[in-house]
Amino acid sequence: MAAQSTNDITALNPNSADDITLALARMAIDTPQDDIPASAFAAAQVAAMDALGCAFAGHDAPGVESVVELTTHWGGRPEATVWFQNARAPAPAAALANSVQLHALDFDDYHPPSGAHITSVLVPAVLAAGEMNDSTGKETLAALILGVEVVGRLGRACQARRDHEGFLPASVICGFGATAAVCRLQEASVDETVNAIGIWYAHASGNRQALFDRTLTKRIQPGIAARDAVFAACLAAKDFSGPRRIIGDQPASLTRIYGFTGAARGVNSPPTVGEVMAERNTWTIEELEYKRFCTCGVSGPGIVAAISLAKEHGLVPEEIDTMRLFVPNIHSPFGAVPWGDHATPQVLAQFCVPYAVASAIRNRRYGPDEIAPARIAQDSEVDRLARGTQLCSWTDWKGDRPDAKTVLQAFLKDGRMVQSTDSDHRRYRSPHDDDALVEKFFHNVQFSDLVNAEETRDCLGALQTLEHYPDVALFIRRWLT
Repeated sequence: MAAQSTNDITALNPNSADDITLALARMAIDTPQDDIPASAFAAAQVAAMDALGCAFAGHDAPGVESVVELTTHWGGRPEATVWFQNARAPAPAAALANSVQLHALDFDDYHPPSGAHITSVLVPAVLAAGEMNDSTGKETLAALILGVEVVGRLGRACQARRDHEGFLPASVICGFGATAAVCRLQEASVDETVNAIGIWYAHASGNRQALFDRTLTKRIQPGIAARDAVFAACLAAKDFSGPRRIIGDQPASLTRIYGFTGAARGVNSPPTVGEVMAERNTWTIEELEYKRFCTCGVSGPGIVAAISLAKEHGLVPEEIDTMRLFVPNIHSPFGAVPWGDHATPQVLAQFCVPYAVASAIRNRRYGPDEIAPARIAQDSEVDRLARGTQLCSWTDWKGDRPDAKTVLQAFLKDGRMVQSTDSDHRRYRSPHDDDALVEKFFHNVQFSDLVNAEETRDCLGALQTLEHYPDVALFIRRWLT
């Protein structure tokens, strides 16, 4: 069965923007669990596996300790587990702290149609709510699937109208889905869910300046959305009202004030119920893509080219004088910046193409190990090579241009020049890349140094049977404490 609207959505005016939250709420609350196909549940287990692997790897990343310390210092009702910290906290606070761990290394999923990292908001919110409400594993996964579906449908419509890159879809858009998912786990009514989504809209926030300045605040914004989603759902359960006409066609609606007017793309009308709830052949959870590298996607082609070059010629940084990387956009704020001294070097390493390329020459990969603060500080040759890597526009290319978007040239100390292209840059997809995703999970958990190899395999087995847990808290308290 395809992902589609339910509960007589056709009774709503398909040309209305005002009823979008009602349509999304009906889908999130009234879709029977048995109508969700096995393929979506399988995809949800993969999404949870990848997200939790990222959280293992990021549990002690810079910035996490500060958030966890405040969470435990403020304390409160012990509703949900603060992962890997042997602590519990109110569900909203736990969702925030857990999201920061998950998103810290920027190694999580990506959904191109909505431009969002979805699991960094949805998984912490859903697991906190599932633990708080004694939900079964299958109920928790169903909520995750439908929350992701809300994000995919709304995000797709907004992405088609995106005017600029300033706001952060991972927090601005994903909070709507997280709120709907938490409402489902609380067995909220459709009306309560509409109110909750409206309440969450009052919290909608998140911008990219923290990324552009390479600061730790980049790591907390999805968590803010997760925290506020749990709060909004709980507040709506107490008969608190929220605005309903919040997506488009109103003076303070999402598309008007968050940069989704469509003016820059020639789309001159707001989203409608008909557009957002159109029949689709796949569920959004099955469309998620998963990162191969701990970095923004703009660095990916250069990393692939560097790995290829290093393997082909057996290169190490000590043999290279300088490098030139020809890329489509040398002005991208997401990674086209020089490497140098910085207050938060790990964050700079995540969003700096020259450093990622230099490190990939050394390590033939770019995962949690390669951006560990100690590794960054200790490898002086990678540091030197990154400082000597120049990003170049194709207008600077001499001679016939190769059939490639990205080309890396290495000028060796022996006078030779060797080069490589980005021949195979793509993110992982399930089920095609499930073996690689399991390997990624295993490496992330082992990097955390929290459990041994045998326990990692047991944790993986538990994740792969999460659907059958009678209470998701049993999984959380066994593996995430």
